[in-house]
Amino acid sequence: MEHRSDSSHSGLEDAYIGCRVREAREEYGMTQEELAGDVSVDPKHISRIENGRKHGSDQLIRRISEVTRKPLSFFYGNEPMPDDASDKPANKKSSSK
Repeated sequence: MEHRSDSSHSGLEDAYIGCRVREAREEYGMTQEELAGDVSVDPKHISRIENGRKHGSDQLIRRISEVTRKPLSFFYGNEPMPDDASDKPANKKSSSK
């Protein structure tokens, strides 16, 4: 999947990025509300991005990347997705940020 700086992302691309946002957030041990507060958006916006219903702007994904300490390539790269990422239990949560 190629990173594009324009807003012409496809639905599949939005779904992929949304899964990666959820995975990064859960691995970092954050709730949607905590992430939303850290990147200055409404928690519903994070939920819609994670569910592939809303496109996350490149600027927002960059802020999420910084907060979760994941490289941008994690969100836009060609790394394989875990099986059923949306149903993955959140067992990697860490208590420290």
